[in-house]
Amino acid sequence: MKLLLIRHGTTKGNKEHRYVGSTDEELLTGERERLLTLSETGKYRADIVVVSPMRRCRETAEILFQDGGRMGFKAGKSCDDLKICDDPKFCDDSKTCDDPARIRTCNFLVVDAFKEMDFGVFEYMTYEEINRDPDESHREAYQRYIDTMGETAFPGGESKEAFTERVCAGFRELLASSRLSEDITTALVVHGGTIMALLDRFSYPHKDYFDWRLNPGEAYEAELVTEGDDIRFTSIEKI
Repeated sequence: MKLLLIRHGTTKGNKEHRYVGSTDEELLTGERERLLTLSETGKYRADIVVVSPMRRCRETAEILFQDGGRMGFKAGKSCDDLKICDDPKFCDDSKTCDDPARIRTCNFLVVDAFKEMDFGVFEYMTYEEINRDPDESHREAYQRYIDTMGETAFPGGESKEAFTERVCAGFRELLASSRLSEDITTALVVHGGTIMALLDRFSYPHKDYFDWRLNPGEAYEAELVTEGDDIRFTSIEKI
């Protein structure tokens, strides 16, 4: 199976170099235009599109995959026939739809476990703001995070280990759901941390977590190989 691992487009917090985890912000206006240009090049094509529930990922997916994924829901077709929609809030009683915007949204598989890391008390703060925090214990915690190369958790947040376990458990559940098959291309439109966690765990040959950084809107292409419980992402290339 081919995988596209796509980081969402740029937000205000990204531009200001903030730790953006649970803050549900939208894409910058100019970023929408840039992503639309990428979409028009035909660079991204997928049969199934999987997203984090956060707004920045949904909006990126809607721009890049305006067909909702080639195996997706089509106008006038019943949701019960497709069995792909986990969020029926857009459906009327007939469970059919002719609205293109709704159709794209319903086509995306939403995986809650693919949310970004929980940054705790440092959510939406910059490096400079953390270093000016009046709570000395917070400043010390951030220094430990730097000294351990990100292994320790922010106060009230997730450790890298716990975050990676959460993301990878979500990916295993996605595979077990049987919605994916070997002969399709699956796009994951998620967060930079989510992609780093998956590749830290499953990349072959292996590279570490921070070696897999992506800028907003960038992506990796990989082949997914599974043998029993063993999962490998191979032939990984930045696209």
